[in-house]
Amino acid sequence: MGAKHRDRFAQRFQFLTDLTMTALKLRSLRLGSVAVRQRREVSDQRPPLGVERERVCVQIGQRVPDARLAATYGRHRTLVPGVRSESMRQLPVAILVVAVVSVLWSFMGASQAARWVPPQRLSWYWQLQGRLNNSLPVAAYDIDGFDNAASEVARLHEAGKRVICYIDVGTWESWRPDAKRFPASVLGAANGWPGERWLDVRRRRVLEPIIEARLRMCARKGFDAVEPDNIDAWSNHTGFPITAPQQLTYDKWVAAEAHALGLAVLQKNDLEQARGLEPYFDGMLDEQCNEYSECSLARPYLAKHKPVLNAEYNLSPGQFCGADDAAGIMGARFDVNLDGSIYQPCWTRK
Repeated sequence: MGAKHRDRFAQRFQFLTDLTMTALKLRSLRLGSVAVRQRREVSDQRPPLGVERERVCVQIGQRVPDARLAATYGRHRTLVPGVRSESMRQLPVAILVVAVVSVLWSFMGASQAARWVPPQRLSWYWQLQGRLNNSLPVAAYDIDGFDNAASEVARLHEAGKRVICYIDVGTWESWRPDAKRFPASVLGAANGWPGERWLDVRRRRVLEPIIEARLRMCARKGFDAVEPDNIDAWSNHTGFPITAPQQLTYDKWVAAEAHALGLAVLQKNDLEQARGLEPYFDGMLDEQCNEYSECSLARPYLAKHKPVLNAEYNLSPGQFCGADDAAGIMGARFDVNLDGSIYQPCWTRK
């Protein structure tokens, strides 16, 4: 259930709950007036003194054997002290309302309660192309959400791994099965990779249903977290006048949607906005922060003991691992194609 859909559900459910409780109160008032009228009628009948004691016994919870009293109070009816018998009929309805409220609110909060919280020192492996090497001794795998089936995710889970779902939320990819869902009006300039073009993230009404479907795919396949790529359009030549605040709004929405589905979410790049995004994300995955001397911008995440994962492509481990280790960053060297051909994690070095 997406965040906006959950909010609408909550509003509608609250309205129905309030309506039900109001109806119960009105019914209680009606029954109260009926009970007062009945008491007046009983008082007018004034039973004989010989049956007064039995009438009192009825009021304190005994059964009614006397035919004369049964005509007044109902044959063999037991009355509960201090509670009108008519109001007892309300209890099953009230209990049902409370039970439904509890179950549905529990359902709405269950995804958040069950969400994975990635540790700061998270050993990880990243592969988006080629035959997956699923036997590495790491805590988490970051793999393509479209190209890997639920069975692959299940195998990694059986091996004790957490699994992160790579999807693109900021560029259009011509080869994806949902590529035709993106109208031409939201496709911008090429981003440097074949078949990819920047998306106009200001057009949320157009993009949200498509991105929500991708996030639901990740959840349906059993992934634990999401890596939403290309959430830094504002700082690139996209062909659209996207501002930093507009980018922040979109990125926060992506994080909220992932969380609503029970998925953790990692900020991808966009270090300049790390301070504004950290409260909404569960960690960060950045590329080449050592090569471009910007790793210090990840401090908001490190200060909150959230993982910062760094991928370097052009530096050797000896050139960046010392700095990453000292900062608490989980760095590794990969091939730029992320095809598994190069993998040199810093945390395994002697």
